[in-house]
This record gives sequence, structure tokens and C-alpha cells, in this order.
Amino acid sequence: MAEADVEFGVFLDTLESIASEVPVAARQLGVDSAGGLLPDLQTGERYVLLRSASFDWQFQLVRREDRYVLLFIRRPGRNEILLRGRVQYRIEPSPDPPRTGDLRPEDLAFRLIRPPFLIPRPTPEELSKFAGPGATPTNTLLLRLRGTEVLAITHPGAGPDGADLRYSALGSGRIRGPRWPLAPFLDLLNELAAWVGQDLMSGAEEPIRPPFGESDEPNEVWQMVRCLSETYCSITNRTRGTPPNGKRRFLDPLMSDYGVTGCESEVALLLNTRGAFAQSDDDETLQVLLRLRFQGGSPPRARLAFGPPDFLVGGELHDAFVPAFLEATPLDELAEALGVTEGQAEEFISTHAPRAFIFRAASRRSSDTDTDLLACSGTLNGRDLGVLLRGDFHVRPGDQGPVVEARGLVRIQYAGPLDRNALGLDSEDVNYLLRLLVAIQGWNYLLA
Repeated sequence: MAEADVEFGVFLDTLESIASEVPVAARQLGVDSAGGLLPDLQTGERYVLLRSASFDWQFQLVRREDRYVLLFIRRPGRNEILLRGRVQYRIEPSPDPPRTGDLRPEDLAFRLIRPPFLIPRPTPEELSKFAGPGATPTNTLLLRLRGTEVLAITHPGAGPDGADLRYSALGSGRIRGPRWPLAPFLDLLNELAAWVGQDLMSGAEEPIRPPFGESDEPNEVWQMVRCLSETYCSITNRTRGTPPNGKRRFLDPLMSDYGVTGCESEVALLLNTRGAFAQSDDDETLQVLLRLRFQGGSPPRARLAFGPPDFLVGGELHDAFVPAFLEATPLDELAEALGVTEGQAEEFISTHAPRAFIFRAASRRSSDTDTDLLACSGTLNGRDLGVLLRGDFHVRPGDQGPVVEARGLVRIQYAGPLDRNALGLDSEDVNYLLRLLVAIQGWNYLLA
């Protein structure tokens, strides 16, 4: 089955059902091999010992007009991807003693790993020092940048005109547009790049209590978390117990039983500004990446982290974007802005763009074109320079990976010395970053 029409609830059941069927076959093969029942198919004479089996499954939930379709194989055509995910784990010999009774999601110890730059619970003293009038813990984000500086954003959901932004590195006054200073946003981009570039699971963690079993129906995000947790529990439950074929294993002293290791799930969700699945063409959308890593123990743990998949610091899609930006950059304008020759401008951007960070500033559900930004910095002729480019691009799948095509020339938002007080962003760029921060704030409260 390559695809199927589904509702969201049916999709969750299908995900759990498919992912949890594999351990039955994997464990049977393992037990057969330990019992000397699995011949080497090449010779037919020797017997092989199956040490482990790996499962890696990728899937998509897409919208086609008024239908929701679950895809197991990427199909060409125009699909609005609401969710893309991956489930992977290994079945291998395990010395862990068997549990009494089946494992349930309620038995898992959940831990949330927050973004390292987020101050999760601002104190009244911190709000008074860094934020503007009327700031409260629920309407204000405090972000620690560059180790000691604090960016305070009150009412981030009000957009560039309504939000109150203050950055301690620039004093205590409110930052205003329409041309915005580079300093707070470059520092924020650097923190985001460092966050996305590392393992999202590497930060500090704290206990959280999922809303499983409560009278109110959990939101769609927690439904997804529960589904992935139930999948892990089902995999674990179906991996242990009496050998399926009941045969005695002559290698029992070496293999106590089989268990689940390396179980990790990753889901990218297309959300609207309310944190629910974007189902209308009028919805403003933002992708958020959810990652769950399960570990055995007593009790077993589920570590949960989130991040922005639209923010690229490397990988296949990043590598496809770089040449698209370079080909569409007007070198004469870039050279003039940097105060160098066209040859030097081309050398600078070609050298430093591969290490740039790229992010999507605007997504248009009504078309196949997104607006993306590239930010890079480096040294030329002894001067520290920065470049911020903005352009419209179309991304499509290709035979060798993603293909990125520019829609016209890119615009040079800023090119020049890395002067932290320089004005380089317009309100549309700031609006994207505010929306991203609103999503981080919403997920932080939603999950915690």
C-alpha cells in the first residue's frame, strides 16, 4: 500500500499498527537463528545467527484538496504536506529482565529538553530589568543571547508593529522599525543556528506530565506524542515473551531475550499560529520539528525536544539552496555594497555561502514559491563583512535530491561591515522571526 485516504485519528492508529508489526517477524527470525533453524541461503549448509534487525520507516500525511492522504512512497504532484515523520529502532539481544505486564505510555517518564537560549520562567525581577511596561511571564519571551545579553519581546504575536522589543546590548529602549538593527537578530540567528546544528537532545531536561487519561481531549500535538509513545510500548511488548514458535534455543546462554534499542521518532508538523494543523489556505503556517527518543530502564524514559526544520545549517536541502542563491545574486550590486570588485565579491560569497544559515521567511500556501533568506559572514581584505540575501524560490524533488530554483534575482538586504548597529532587516523578515519565537513560546507552554 503506497497511499491511503485517512482521517487524523485513523492515521495515528495506522502508524502504530504498522510500526509494531515488525518486531513479531524480527523476533521470530532471531529466535529461529538462536535455535539453529535459520540456514545460510547462499550455501544451504551453515546456520546463521541473527544478532539484530533494524527498522527505518518514513511517511507523510498530505492534503489533496479536501482529502487527507497517508503516503509511504513519495509521489510526484502537488501535495500540501501537513506532517512528515520517521520511526526507527533496532531489535537485538537484551539482558533486561522481563517486565510484569504490558508497558503503557502512562508508565514512561517524560522529559522535556528546552532550547538552551530560552529563559523558561522569567522572574518579576528579570521582567522589570529587561522588558517593557506591562510585561508578564505569559506575554513576554526572554532569550539569553551571546551568553550574557537578553532579548525581551512582549506580545511577540502582535507582529513588528505591535511587539515591544528590547535588547540589553543596545540599551534599555524599545527597538523600532521599519528598518531594524542587525545586532539582536544576528545574535538570535547565531543562537538558532547553534541550536539546530547540534543534537536537539543534548540540552538540559526537566520532568513533564503528559495530559494522557485526562477528561479533556489532548491537542493534536499531544495526540501525536501519545501515538509515538504507544508505538514504542507496542514494539516493546511484542518483542518479549514466550518464543513465537515455542522451540528450544541452543544458544540460550548467550541470548537471554530480544529487546528494543535505539528507538527514536521524528515528526515535522505544519502548524498554524494557534499550534494546530494548518487546514485552511488562509492559515499562516510554520513547521515545527518534534523528536522523541525512548530509552529502557526503570522506569523507561521518553525524552522530547522540538526545533524549527525550516532553519537550515547543513544537509541536502541546504546544499541545494546555496548554488541557487549564488546564481541569482547580482554581483555588481553586492560588490558596490561591500566596496570591492565584482571578482572579490564573487570570491567572498562563493567561499562563505556554503557555511551560511538559510531560513524560510514566508510560505505561500496558494503558490509553489517561498521566500528564503541567507546570512553569512567572513573576512575580506582584513575586514569582517556580513551579507544577508533574500529571494523567492521553488523547491521540488529531483532524481538526485531536492532541486531549488530561484524566481528572479535575490535582493541584498544588507552587505557591509559587521556593525551591530547597522540597519539591515525589514519588517517582513522580523515578522518571520517573531512568528518562529511565538511557535517556540507556544510549544514551550503547550508541552510543559
